[in-house]
Amino acid sequence: MPDHHGAGATAPAAQRTGAEQSAWARFRRSPLFTLLVLTVTAGVVIAGVWLVNHHDEADETNITSVQISGGASKLVEVGQQAPDFTATTIDGQTVALSELRGHPVWLVFEATWCAACRSEAPDIEAAYQHGRQAGLQTVGLYLSEDSAAVQRYVDTLGLTYSQVPDASSKIAGSFGVMGIPSHVFIDADGVVQVAHPGALSASQMIAEVNRVTGQG
Repeated sequence: MPDHHGAGATAPAAQRTGAEQSAWARFRRSPLFTLLVLTVTAGVVIAGVWLVNHHDEADETNITSVQISGGASKLVEVGQQAPDFTATTIDGQTVALSELRGHPVWLVFEATWCAACRSEAPDIEAAYQHGRQAGLQTVGLYLSEDSAAVQRYVDTLGLTYSQVPDASSKIAGSFGVMGIPSHVFIDADGVVQVAHPGALSASQMIAEVNRVTGQG
C-alpha cells in the first residue's frame, strides 16, 4: 500500500525550499543587498589601509639607523685627530673644523628623509642647549642634500645649531660614515672622543656632551 503520509511530507518541504530560493534571489537584486555589499567592501579596504599605515609607522619607530650604499667600512677612530673640513652652512656662513679648535665639537651626520634622524632631532637640540654654555659647537651635516631641503627641515623642527648640506657626502666620507644618523664628539684639542653609528637616546647625548665639555 502506498505511503501517502511520506509523499505528503515531501511536497511542503520542496515548496519551502523553492520559496526561500526565490526570496534570496529577490534580496540579491534589492538596493539593500547592494548597500550591504558596498559597506562590507569599504570596511575591508579601510581595515587594510589602517594595517598598512600602522605597519609603516611601527617600522619607522623601530629604525635606529640607515645604512649608506657604498659607505665606508669603518667610522673614524676614537683617539685620532679629526679630519679637517671647510663647508658652508644654510645661512651662508663658512664653518671650518680647524677654526673650532679650543671648543668641543659635536658632529651629527644625518639626512632630512631619515626617520631615525628626525626622531632624535629634538633631543639633539636640547643636548646642544645644555652644552652650549660650556662652548659646545654642534654641526649637523646632511648627506647628499641641498640647502633648500635642509632649510625646510630645520624650520619645521626648530633647530638652532649649525646646519651644513654635505651635497657630495665628501665630509661624511672623510669621517668614514657608514650609516645615518652617526655622531662624532671631538674635544677642544681636535681629538675624536666618541664615534657612534646609529641613533642616541636623550640620556646618552647628555652624557657624551658632558664628557667633551667637562660638565657633569
